[in-house]
Amino acid sequence: MHPHFLICGKRTGSTMLSRILDSHSQVACPFEFAVPALLGRGHWKYKAAVRKADVIASHYGLSAKAVWEAPRFLPGRIARPLIERRLNKFFRNICAAERKQRLVIKEPAHHEVVDKIAAMYGHESLLLLARGPLATATSLAKTFEDRHPLKTWADAHRNILRYAEQGVPLIRYEELVANPQPQVERACAALSVEFEPEMLAFGDHQHTDDKLTLWYRDSSDQELVGVSESKLHQTVAKGFIDAEHNSKRLQETPPEIVNDFRNDQFGALSLAKELGYQELSDKDLGDKDLGTDELAQVEESSRGKSPGEVPSHSMLPAAAE
Repeated sequence: MHPHFLICGKRTGSTMLSRILDSHSQVACPFEFAVPALLGRGHWKYKAAVRKADVIASHYGLSAKAVWEAPRFLPGRIARPLIERRLNKFFRNICAAERKQRLVIKEPAHHEVVDKIAAMYGHESLLLLARGPLATATSLAKTFEDRHPLKTWADAHRNILRYAEQGVPLIRYEELVANPQPQVERACAALSVEFEPEMLAFGDHQHTDDKLTLWYRDSSDQELVGVSESKLHQTVAKGFIDAEHNSKRLQETPPEIVNDFRNDQFGALSLAKELGYQELSDKDLGDKDLGTDELAQVEESSRGKSPGEVPSHSMLPAAAE
């Protein structure tokens, strides 16, 4: 059993997608989990990841040593197989406890080490999730008070685009919420399982995440709580796919973010075009300071033309008519 990794950025709908996948009879995507042994000791999220690894291991009655204690002084060619064997044993035990055949691990920090994951588990272990820059940046600024949300978006999505261009399956958040079944079918195909309609009603299923304390109450809190108590995941707590959520985020986009995007700050506009995002109208963005001739080709892929400039082998979904 080799795990699959959902590679995404922050505030891109990964918790919702993971719960949809976890609702499959043969797929476990039970929690958000940054694997410390993959991040490395110098990573900014390492200590928090170790803390959560201990919570997860305790829940399943396992040792967390395999997850967070990577060999420190062995050459990479020797250490990597050892880490992989340890992690695979840990992942197999989780699958057995969940009584599932597939394990999907999601964590936004993993986009920073996606090359390491691909080297260890292969491209076939990856599933990509993208969300347009304006809605994501708005959510980052509002939720985490991110001072450079377009940079945060671009840093994640450059890696996502790189692997999409290599043929790794990509799910786009906008299409997932607008027309869920085709996108979930694509994700199921990547996991080599059949689509089950019951997956879409993820709120009707039990999830291990609800039994654990792996989430922060808000962006400034260090207390770990359950997902239902976290202000960071109120949309997921609804238990259903909210097709209007992305449009609401776009309407809330501050003018400074729109104008930074228009001016291609951090290369976000160029990257959005490469990812195949479509044109937004002034109406979509309200009365933001956007010139008619400089409208950003971004979110809401159901509007406008299909992303012809994106290589077909990237497996980007075609725009809806």
